[in-house]
Amino acid sequence: PRLELDQWSDARDDDGAAAAVRVARDLEFQRITDFVGLTEAPVVSPDGKMVAFIALIGGHRQLWIRLLAGGTLLQLTRDETDHLFPRWAPDSNTLIYYTPAANQLEEGTISEIGALGGWPRPVATALGGADISHDGRRLALLRAVDEEMMLVTVARDGSNLEQVARLPAALYSSLRWSPDDRWIAFQRSNFSAGFEVALEMVSVRDGVRREITRDSLLRGFSWLPDSSGFIYSSSRGSTMLYPPVCNLRRIGRDG
Repeated sequence: PRLELDQWSDARDDDGAAAAVRVARDLEFQRITDFVGLTEAPVVSPDGKMVAFIALIGGHRQLWIRLLAGGTLLQLTRDETDHLFPRWAPDSNTLIYYTPAANQLEEGTISEIGALGGWPRPVATALGGADISHDGRRLALLRAVDEEMMLVTVARDGSNLEQVARLPAALYSSLRWSPDDRWIAFQRSNFSAGFEVALEMVSVRDGVRREITRDSLLRGFSWLPDSSGFIYSSSRGSTMLYPPVCNLRRIGRDG
């Protein structure tokens, strides 16, 4: 199916007056799944050939893959637990995912699995999902160290833990390396701030932390390819409380 959108933007004529410029865009949609029920967390492989996603099967979230060119869906995980937050390795040959512990207050497990299946390999314990650096050498993850929240990096085999920054008590999610691997960004939700979510980043070199923006219902972000900023989704300005209207926004790394 196709959808034609009309985008209106402001331009200036010779007299400095604002003029409306109409830009037509064609968007093509490709259906990936036909599951009945929940599918979530889609991630396209770096080579652009596959998409991995999570589907609720038999009461548990399982990891699936499909070629974007078409073909049969491949189920990678089948054990009776949840598999969350898939992330591709840079070579598109493997993925990592997170399995929560039975006790949600304890660290779960980051595992790695081949894109064609096979036995998963436990890599490290963490307090949520991880991300792989773009050079493919290290993972960024959260750990509980001496009763504090720590942003750390580890080697791909789980060894050589290095502390990046100590973090105040909050709910953190969506760790993302910048394309140049100099920064790690994440979302932070305060326990007492209602729906407000902050987008923050930390320097891998010196651990300096910076808040980029704070929005109501910030729902995911992505680095720009040159590491200069972000595209993110939020409900800022929405007049509907539930469900709110979310829009994609662009912001520089300096806020």
